[in-house]
Amino acid sequence: MKAVASFTAMMVLAALGTAIVAVVPATAIAGEPALAETLYQEGRALMAQGRTAEACAKFDESLRLDQATGTLLNLAVCHEALGKLATAWAEFRAGASIALHDGRQDRTQLAREHLARIEPRLSRLTVSVPERARVAGLRVTLDGMVLGAPAWNVATPIDPGTHVVEARA
Repeated sequence: MKAVASFTAMMVLAALGTAIVAVVPATAIAGEPALAETLYQEGRALMAQGRTAEACAKFDESLRLDQATGTLLNLAVCHEALGKLATAWAEFRAGASIALHDGRQDRTQLAREHLARIEPRLSRLTVSVPERARVAGLRVTLDGMVLGAPAWNVATPIDPGTHVVEARA
């Protein structure tokens, strides 16, 4: 059974709902911080050259190796430039929270300024599951990710593109 998906577009561009920030394992090798910094610097240079997609890949890998708030915020700027507003929104929210905790007013302000520009432009997707369709064993997914009942009927920021909503019982 296919679920009915209602796409509420506040703007043409969209963003992803939440950011997941992983923690670097305690067993990280000594070269990871150095490689992360090198990738970060390459990402900054690529952004300056207007090679945004390549810069995003560098920032993403740098962040995987070393969870630095500056890298997270640069990745958010990258995703915003690529039109992945939901992803950028989630990253800026996470970055603002971390920066606030760390007492980094400059980074908190940067994230808040970007969030103020992005939020009105977010597209949202609502996966509507009517009460009459809520049968035992119903499994609803969005792009392969299981949506639990609390996530049904919630307008969630989503990046632009093709998305697959499925429901099976």
